[in-house]
Amino acid sequence: MKKFLAITFVIVLSIFTASCGSEPSPSDVVNDYLKAVKAQDAETMSKIYEGDVSDVSITSDEGIDTDSFPEELEKKLKDMSLSYEYSVANEQINGNTATVDVTIKTYAFGSVFREAFSEAFSKILDMAFSGASDDEMDKVTNDIIAEKLEGAVFNYEETATVSLTKGNDGWIIDEFEEDGDFVNCITGGMIEFAKDMSDAFSDTNAE
Repeated sequence: MKKFLAITFVIVLSIFTASCGSEPSPSDVVNDYLKAVKAQDAETMSKIYEGDVSDVSITSDEGIDTDSFPEELEKKLKDMSLSYEYSVANEQINGNTATVDVTIKTYAFGSVFREAFSEAFSKILDMAFSGASDDEMDKVTNDIIAEKLEGAVFNYEETATVSLTKGNDGWIIDEFEEDGDFVNCITGGMIEFAKDMSDAFSDTNAE
């Protein structure tokens, strides 16, 4: 009986040791990255992501400039953007490269800002002709954005593919395209909104 228990203990210990020492899979790494983004754990993100840790921010170069936002509005936007839910699936490994599908559910920020800017544009245009200051126009815009955020719906859900490369220290997430599908997903359609805005201004300038 003692011999049987000893053998069982050795087997269990060897399994536990092997599992603890196993290398994180691509899915594990993507899961850890998404957890780190939610926790704003820059140290963890930098270890498993090839690019800059701010690449998925809703206020990145491809997102919204919040310099004129009051602190309360900026905090609300940040808190809402970090409340996303996610799942990872369909891991595919091909030698030293891999892909993992990520499904993100979050607020439809693209729709929120599209509605807010559309409503604000006509108002601040009239204000500009009336001689209003930049601060006055910023306040009107920010008030509209805050109102739209209050009514935002947590129903934006899209899937994007994340690519990884295996190095000496294990799997690393490749740098995201700043206007790519993953950044668009995790920011609730902000890239689509930014592209629409850019196209609209391009058409206006062409005229």
